Amino acid sequence: MAGALTPVQELTEAQLADEYAETRLRMMAWRPEVNPDAQRFGDLGDELLRRQEDKPADQQIIVDGAVYRVPISPRENRTSIVDPLAVYRIVRREGVGAVLRAYTITLAKIRKVLSEAQQEKCLKTERTGPREIREPVLKGIRP
Repeated sequence: MAGALTPVQELTEAQLADEYAETRLRMMAWRPEVNPDAQRFGDLGDELLRRQEDKPADQQIIVDGAVYRVPISPRENRTSIVDPLAVYRIVRREGVGAVLRAYTITLAKIRKVLSEAQQEKCLKTERTGPREIREPVLKGIRP
C-alpha cells in the first residue's frame, strides 16, 4: 500500500471489508517469513469483529464493501456450568462421587456421565464465543 494508512477505527464498514479482503489477498500471495501485511491484516480483522459485537450472536453477518463482501460467522457456542453443586449431587447420586473428587471435572467428562435431562439442569450453552471472518467474495469487477 502506498502512502499513509487510515487508522482502522476511522474506516467505514465498506472500506474495512474491502481493505481487509485486499490485504488478505496480498498476505496469501506472500511467501517470505515476515509478511508486511500481517499487522494491518490483524488490525483490520480485529476492527471488523469489534464492530459486530452488538449484533445477534446466532446470526451470520455480511459486511459489504464496494468491491468485496466479507461474511462473518455466528459466535461459537460456549458451555459453562451454572450450578456446580447440582452437577456434583447428580453425579454422586449416580455413584461416581469418588471419581469427581479425584479428577478435574471437564465439560466433556460431565457430558459423558450425565443424561441430556440432567445436563439441561446444570449446563448452559450460549453464543458468546468468538466470531470467525470467512472467505471474502468478489462482488463483481473491480473499479
